[in-house]
Amino acid sequence: MLGELGLSASALEEEIYGILLGRTSATTTDIAQAVGESADAVLEALLALRDRNLVTRVPNIADPSTSSGHRLGDGAAPGLDEGASWSVTPPDVAFGPAVGQLRSELLRAETALSSLVQTYHRRRPAAPEFFELWEGKQAQAQRLFELERSATRSIWVFQTGGNVVAPVPLTFTEPRARPLPPPPPPTPSSPSGDEQNVSVPTGTDISYRVIVDTAFLTEPSAVRALDERLTEGHDVRVVDQQLIKLAIADESIAMMQVDTDTSVTFREPFVRLATELFHATWRRSRPYLREGTDLSSGDRLVLQLMLSGLTDEAMAKQLGTSSRTVQRRLRAMMDVAEVSSRVQLGWYAMRNNWV
Repeated sequence: MLGELGLSASALEEEIYGILLGRTSATTTDIAQAVGESADAVLEALLALRDRNLVTRVPNIADPSTSSGHRLGDGAAPGLDEGASWSVTPPDVAFGPAVGQLRSELLRAETALSSLVQTYHRRRPAAPEFFELWEGKQAQAQRLFELERSATRSIWVFQTGGNVVAPVPLTFTEPRARPLPPPPPPTPSSPSGDEQNVSVPTGTDISYRVIVDTAFLTEPSAVRALDERLTEGHDVRVVDQQLIKLAIADESIAMMQVDTDTSVTFREPFVRLATELFHATWRRSRPYLREGTDLSSGDRLVLQLMLSGLTDEAMAKQLGTSSRTVQRRLRAMMDVAEVSSRVQLGWYAMRNNWV
């Protein structure tokens, strides 16, 4: 849990933090009994968490100097006895700045990549071996089909909202064993549109990694399309920050949206920028649906949509149900986790591999 946020923490620190996350407060003695460790070891872990502003000591009403409690260890700080109570610093206060910094770094990387591609193409128009522009919906759809059909090992994709070239409900229209024919070639009068998601089935030996954002999850039929991807054996993960439209084939050629009417394909050495961006985003993403949990597939989906920031109304629309039903399912999961808020439910889910 803490490691996924970029923090180095021992297994004991992780366990203690998880216990405090679900309680208003707990004493050192209570925590030691819960984790089955000595009070000295628990205090050492608590002090390490306190130094990183993850937990705080709740002041006792009685003067610590008059307490009859046993002092912990020769090096224990004054007043930190077994009866001392501890509580978790609100997660948004403790982690908000760090998560914001990660989001800013990814945004800067995406902006730098887009700027580099545009600047290089404008200054070096005589280098088609590195870059090619594709304008209009038909031209982009044709090149996207060719990109995916050319892959022999892997396809990596960022999927976001605004799907015009390949609407989400049509992402899978035929079994993978029966590839679709390419779309018709572009014509001067063809309408323009955005470069969109990889959408044409290919051979079953291609490894797919797909990262989606909240904007994609609000698209019509997004849940059904992702379920079909999982059925096809694709690795699907989710991030909270906005993604660009990007597809990478075999780590050797990439296609990226430049603006609302234009896409660009680029090769080595510039495709390395796209692959590094994909790797960085993949490391910070979370599984779309994790198998092997105690939750039903329906509950896992509700939880994933909640973690992605969708409103109750948006979740209900994706699931084809009512907001009240969504709220009841989340309340039931909160009861199982013995937590009182959706924030705590999210932390419990991460710690217990629910998502």
